[in-house]
Amino acid sequence: MADYLKALKDIWDEMEKLFHQGKFHGEQEGDVQAYLYHGFLLRLKGLAPKDLRMEKTFDGIGRVDLSIRDKLFIEIKKLSRKKSYHERWDGKLKAFEKDVDKLKRYCKNTKSRRVRTPVFAIWNRRANQKIGLDGELLNKLEKFKRKHKKHVLVVYGPK
Repeated sequence: MADYLKALKDIWDEMEKLFHQGKFHGEQEGDVQAYLYHGFLLRLKGLAPKDLRMEKTFDGIGRVDLSIRDKLFIEIKKLSRKKSYHERWDGKLKAFEKDVDKLKRYCKNTKSRRVRTPVFAIWNRRANQKIGLDGELLNKLEKFKRKHKKHVLVVYGPK
């Protein structure tokens, strides 16, 4: 059985490394989605493009950004580039909470018997900045990650 979460960690680490080298920017949510898609195809033997679904939809639940064989669901969020982001964290947090609930419902409603922990991935790149997450936002994301660790794997970067 493929180790989807190990592949995710490797891909995420590679994205962060390339970000810090100035070779990957991840300007849009779709950039991160495409990088993950490609990374899974390269790392997981026996995985074909038909096994990955971008914008997978379940009736009545909504869509998730990336699904692998209906066993791993990944929701991707791109943080705002605006400097006032910290002031708007509470509003974003409400939206994030809804997405985490959606991931939980996806796992509950899939027909696959071997569902992995769903992943909530947050990518932050502000325009014209090479730094990733700063201290205050990093603390907020860590708190969010701890809150949901029983049901959802929260990954974020670049760190």
